[in-house]
Amino acid sequence: MKIPAQGRTLMLGDSTSGDVIETAPSNPMLGDVVEAINIGTAGLYRIVGVINGSDQAGGLVLNPGEGAVIAYIGNGAWWSASKPTGGIAGAAPVDAVASAATLDSAAPNSDLTFTAKTKGDLVPPITVTLHNSGVTQVITCTVVGRDILVGLANTDGTITSTAANVKTKVDATAAAAALVTVAVEGSGAGTVDAITETPLDGGVDGTPAVAGQIVTFGGEAYIALTNGGSSDTGVWKKITTGALS
Repeated sequence: MKIPAQGRTLMLGDSTSGDVIETAPSNPMLGDVVEAINIGTAGLYRIVGVINGSDQAGGLVLNPGEGAVIAYIGNGAWWSASKPTGGIAGAAPVDAVASAATLDSAAPNSDLTFTAKTKGDLVPPITVTLHNSGVTQVITCTVVGRDILVGLANTDGTITSTAANVKTKVDATAAAAALVTVAVEGSGAGTVDAITETPLDGGVDGTPAVAGQIVTFGGEAYIALTNGGSSDTGVWKKITTGALS
């Protein structure tokens, strides 16, 4: 039985200390999967949860019968967790979907599509700005947090950067390339327009899971083949069933 470092414990049910079977990773944080058992006055419980936000300062815990736990992770911090090992889900499990945005310019072959490398509903979102300084300059790319700013090449007030130029610059800027992939329309030879800050959107969080977890929804059953978090895909599979013989 693996116990997390620094005296972390998981409290379940009737405020009895639970024995931690496994955490991923060993120091649980937001989005991590925690698994624990607890032998309390109400019997034996095995609960799997995903740490999803801050909760009370300490002490009482939530009802494990509702699939909820609170994990004490040290330094006076408590985190609530939900999603039990099995049972009826609130929705069918889904794969994570990456957020994206297409920046449209007027010229042919000038559109750019930026797609987040990390799947899920990112908060804050990645943003992209194509900026025209209005003065002669070479193309630049800077990143602050998740905000990507491309300074378009300009000659005497006229933008000269093509979509292909923007892609090449973003790809060559490590901080930007770590956030997004870039696709160009057609040949990418069209000159881009200046475009104000645009957030990437449409991202969807995948359904977190622990390998072997089974849930049902709408008359269908689903099983998690591996551990998975909100940015993962290929975790869940639908179980095909047949009549009893």
